[in-house]
Amino acid sequence: MAAAWSTGWVPEEDEIVGLWSAEAGYYSAMDDEVFAFWPDGTGFVEYARPYVSDCVDFRWTRLSPGVLRLEPFRRTFVEDGDVFASEVPAAEDAAYRIDLEDRPLEEAPMLAMYLAASFVMYEDQGHGLATRTPSERLRDPQWRLGE
Repeated sequence: MAAAWSTGWVPEEDEIVGLWSAEAGYYSAMDDEVFAFWPDGTGFVEYARPYVSDCVDFRWTRLSPGVLRLEPFRRTFVEDGDVFASEVPAAEDAAYRIDLEDRPLEEAPMLAMYLAASFVMYEDQGHGLATRTPSERLRDPQWRLGE
């Protein structure tokens, strides 16, 4: 895998802005991890599988190329329809990189972000870019939980 910027792709000002899914470009799976980053410096990561969801909402700031400051402010855990507030992780500096990857359901290589943070389940797996404009509804934890 070549780094995205070495392939001629020129990153946008905030190249992480968007909705990223570990399963983007693959056949269906029993679980997924999704990141959303909005340009206003907010976002979330959710690990979901049937009947279970673990979601961390955070604020983000770019410290340097490839390094973000993530400041979680809410964590919710859902199991069998019951919603629990959970311990909010500590703020941390997290390294990330964006690569171009081949995915079976995509005709061309897609952007994939790797993000290493303590509350990321799949930090060693690329999260494919699903869209540069995540739905505003995703900001609402009640909507994400189906309420």
